[in-house]
Amino acid sequence: MGHYFLGVGTVRNFLIGLAWALIATPSWSQTAQQRTWCFSSAATDDETIDGCTALIQSGRETTNLPTEFYNRGIGYDGKGLYDQAIADDTQAIALKPDYAEAYDNRGFAYDDKGLYDQAIADYTQAIALKPDFADAYTNRGSAYGKKGLYDQAVADYTKAIALKPDGADAYSNRGLAYVSKDLYEQAIADYTRAIVLKPDYADAYDDRGNAYYKKGLYDQAIADFTQAIVLKPDFAYAYGNRGITYYRKGLYDQAIADYTKAIALKPDYVHAYANRARAYHQTGRDAQGLPDAEKAVALYSSGEPVVEIRAEIYEKLGRRDEAIADYRAALKLQPDLKSALDGLKRITATPAVAPGPSAVQPVAMIANPTWIATPDADMFARNYPARALRMNLEGHAVVECTVQADGALSGCSIVSEDPPGAGFGDAALQLMGSFRMAPRTADGRPVAGARVRVPVHWRTDD
Repeated sequence: MGHYFLGVGTVRNFLIGLAWALIATPSWSQTAQQRTWCFSSAATDDETIDGCTALIQSGRETTNLPTEFYNRGIGYDGKGLYDQAIADDTQAIALKPDYAEAYDNRGFAYDDKGLYDQAIADYTQAIALKPDFADAYTNRGSAYGKKGLYDQAVADYTKAIALKPDGADAYSNRGLAYVSKDLYEQAIADYTRAIVLKPDYADAYDDRGNAYYKKGLYDQAIADFTQAIVLKPDFAYAYGNRGITYYRKGLYDQAIADYTKAIALKPDYVHAYANRARAYHQTGRDAQGLPDAEKAVALYSSGEPVVEIRAEIYEKLGRRDEAIADYRAALKLQPDLKSALDGLKRITATPAVAPGPSAVQPVAMIANPTWIATPDADMFARNYPARALRMNLEGHAVVECTVQADGALSGCSIVSEDPPGAGFGDAALQLMGSFRMAPRTADGRPVAGARVRVPVHWRTDD
């Protein structure tokens, strides 16, 4: 439903503070300031880096040196300088091999780089060194979730909750994993517990609203999105999500009002423009909807859901040639898109691209594929949509492919992507060559031609 905020993600470590004895020297005040910056969680990232660097380079530090590298690593991570953070955590580990927190923090930096296997290895080592490390379990669960390993994610979040029953983040993240498994009742229960533990948890209200929405409980969803907005008035995506829910209830004017607010808060919100265009179209105000559709296409020109709504508006306004061009553009992205095929049929145009197999005849759909090869974390990182990464957007896509006799995938097309227009569908297509399914057989012989839908999740942390 265009739901961008998918939970709190990994749990950041706090700076480790130390007590120290100050010695009266000519540089006393400078050293005191450097120590304050290096060891205080109130310092900015730049101050932490500057303070710790001065102490490290002084040559006078011995006992505190591992912690100074560790704290500087947190500063680097906060500024998005993940390679420097990894280098500092590695140095801290070299100086103090049993430093569980440094392993956890290095895992966090790997996580931020999309290197989930390395992150999981570091979180695992942190847990081995400190078995009651609840945050490391939460962080590893997050990394498992980003790899689509939701059962492992749930197990880690459950362990984190057992170790730290008042940890709202672990409940919220387990809720995310349950939503990914379509276990909405369990997700709602976890979000509710997170809210009990942290009553001002706007993201948990937003996520619970998403779970209610997926269950078709629109009134409950609206109530939660509204509370998220009360707690966080600049929460553009909560406005967008409430707008979608109003739309589903046929309350188009309320939907338009929410999309308008979301756009005011986030002027590049592609989904809000596209959905407001849909609401205008639904109420016969196509002339008002067209600028929104064009804006959405301008922000991202190859998103099927965006170009399709513009096609419908062009058709309604009698701009036949432009409607045909947009419907055909939609079919290039999704050859069996029924609404585009129906649109072309209505205006008596022949599709410029052949419809996919499922539009011609029924084909077998594999419900529970067994994968013998999948893309690794590096490939995910390389293909993360650049614009979405810059905007710190998360998303997912579903791609449908034909399975060859050897288990390879071909003839892939985007079924859906969320948020629309962020590039996650095209990025998912780039990964399909790395998937290989255990071949289906009949009487011991390979069978080709079945279709399979592959969900691909893309996540990054704020």
